Amino acid sequence: MSQITVVGGGVSGLVAAHRLSADHDVTVLEAGDRLGGCLKSTTLDGAVPVGIDTGAEASLNRRPETKNLAAELGLDSVFPSTRHSSQVLSRGSLHAIPKRTIMGVPADAAEVESLIGTEAAERLAAEQLTPPIADDVSLGVFLSERLGDAIVDSLVDPLLGGVYAGRCRDLSLAETVPALLPAAVEGTSVLDLVAKLLAARDAQAADPGRPAEPVFMSFEGGINRLIPALREAIEARGGQFRLGAGVT
Repeated sequence: MSQITVVGGGVSGLVAAHRLSADHDVTVLEAGDRLGGCLKSTTLDGAVPVGIDTGAEASLNRRPETKNLAAELGLDSVFPSTRHSSQVLSRGSLHAIPKRTIMGVPADAAEVESLIGTEAAERLAAEQLTPPIADDVSLGVFLSERLGDAIVDSLVDPLLGGVYAGRCRDLSLAETVPALLPAAVEGTSVLDLVAKLLAARDAQAADPGRPAEPVFMSFEGGINRLIPALREAIEARGGQFRLGAGVT
């Protein structure tokens, strides 16, 4: 059995260690004083009993990776309540997150005008087409060039940050919102593509034989529950952890 060292105790490092620990002796080195990286939680000084996420707070329900990992770890999925609307702080005020978007990208600028302002909504509506790309592109850069910075900074970035714990200008379009990739590859309108995707979503929702699935999923106590569950699973296989062990 080989001895393998995993550098970094964030969620990616822990998942890698979990996979490797099935057949190898694994040690995880983490420079900080805690595991989890961007997955963190707080009890607000005891105000909430189970803790709330302060990093990523959900996973996309349509993607199988988190659901499959949760099943391996014995974590039960929970889904956000549909009775309450999430809000985003923009231009000094709280706004309900518009429902008719694809990860924050609307088909109609009027949907987001109160959130981003009239001038920014006009910029969004006057989408500026860009040349076709060969493969992939930064999600945030692509949308900023097409629709302006305001929609990216005020809505897309907060939504994507809640799922990927990163900034959308650093994230891949193909990996995060692949439904929008055809507009980039073909050099066609993002707004037109979103309109088609929303129409398809509406048709699915109207089909009584095919109930709509929740968009997001999490766990009781927050998505951060992945971290102790992964640690326990790795330790059960003999894996070890060293905190405060930076690698240069």
